[in-house]
Amino acid sequence: MRYRHAVLSTWVLLCSSVTRPAFAQHTADVGRSCAAAGKDVCSARAAIEKDWLVMIELMKRGADPVRLSSHYTEDIVIVEPDDSTIHGRASVESVWRKYFAEFSYLDVRRDVTRFDAQDNLAYEAGVATYAVREKSTGNTRDLAVRYIYVWKRDASGRWRLRDMNEAAPAPRS
Repeated sequence: MRYRHAVLSTWVLLCSSVTRPAFAQHTADVGRSCAAAGKDVCSARAAIEKDWLVMIELMKRGADPVRLSSHYTEDIVIVEPDDSTIHGRASVESVWRKYFAEFSYLDVRRDVTRFDAQDNLAYEAGVATYAVREKSTGNTRDLAVRYIYVWKRDASGRWRLRDMNEAAPAPRS
C-alpha cells in the first residue's frame, strides 16, 4: 500500500513540475488524432505499441523469459493485483519463468484509455486481459487487470517498462 502512495506522489510531482503545461493537458486519449496529441506523444505511442506486439508474441510463445524481461528497466518495480511487489529485472525474469511453467498465454488484449509522453517518460492506463490456459488442468480463463504503466526511454532511445501498477478490475454493476 505504501508503494502505491509513492507512485501516486511521484506522478503528482511529475505533473506539477514539467517545463511545459501539465501532462493532463497533453493526454492522448484513445480516439484523439496524432496531430492533436503532438509528435512526441505519437512517436512514443507508436514505439511502445511496437514493443507491446513483440512482448505479446513472446508471452504467447512462452519460452523466452530472458528476452521478455529485456523490455523492462533494470530497476523496474511492479505492484501486482494481490499487492505483492516485484523489484528488478532479474526478479521479473523469475516471475515470467514461473508464469510460463503454470500457464500458456493464448492472447493478450489491452484497452488503452489514457496515454501521454514527455521527454523520456510515458504512461499508459487501461485494462489488460490475458487469456490463459492452466497447464495443470487444461482450463482456460481470462485474467483482467486495470493498470498504469510507466515507460522510460533509455539512452539508446528504446522504451522500457519502468513502473507497473496492476489492480483487479472494478466490479461491473
